[in-house]
Amino acid sequence: MDIPANRQELVAIDLQATLEEAYDKMEQRKISAAYVYRITHNKEERIYGIITRDMITDQYIFSKTQVG
Repeated sequence: MDIPANRQELVAIDLQATLEEAYDKMEQRKISAAYVYRITHNKEERIYGIITRDMITDQYIFSKTQVG
């Protein structure tokens, strides 16, 4: 913890979750980021990446501008 860094609490989001589910889970816990995972066939947790609330809202705003 002595090394300067941008540390954030994370919540776990299943790979099959929707963006809405991910956003809601982050919002409920007042957390701004989540790691995306799935359980493999041999019962290991594999992490696929990180998603933030900003990434979700930016995508939503971008999609809305493309539609109309």
